[in-house]
Amino acid sequence: MEAEFTPTFATYRRALRGVVPAVAVLAVIDFFRLHQPPAVYAAEWGCGLALLALYLWLYFRNTRVTAALHSLTIRNAFGISHTVADHHLVSAIFVDSFTQSSQYVANNRPRLFILDGDGRSVLRWGGQTWTGEQMQSLATTLGIPLTALNEQMNARAFKKLYPRALSPVEAHPVVFALVIVAVIATIVIAVVLNGRGL
Repeated sequence: MEAEFTPTFATYRRALRGVVPAVAVLAVIDFFRLHQPPAVYAAEWGCGLALLALYLWLYFRNTRVTAALHSLTIRNAFGISHTVADHHLVSAIFVDSFTQSSQYVANNRPRLFILDGDGRSVLRWGGQTWTGEQMQSLATTLGIPLTALNEQMNARAFKKLYPRALSPVEAHPVVFALVIVAVIATIVIAVVLNGRGL
């Protein structure tokens, strides 16, 4: 029996509650640090937010996951579909509470990993837009074994159990974040020094 799954905006709206205040604080800090004319600054943030809103609209409008017994087709935000070969649909891992920051801080977001025979993920679902019920229902529809991890799990602990399931970014989120910060800082310093003619 075929089933179609779509991302849940209500779940995403709950996830935004903790993000919006942080973004607002960052916007205010950037305003005083960058010393740009208010109109330019507002235009930059306006364009960024407009692009984000457009992507979210496309994501919730187009994203679909269609499943049947040993059959999985994924359509992304841009309407591009691909079908996962049935021999790659080997097992499913459901994590009730997954966090990539610390094992001591739970964000109460479930994660689902559909793994192939080598233990690599062919599909990852996060609790920002998908519910735990959808995740477990997907595994049931695919007819593959489902392992449920009910304890809180971070990337390091999960990687010990399933070393190939996470991407390098997911497996080392702190390192990736530091690299991003370093790159942004380097660009800002270069722009400031160039503007001063140094």
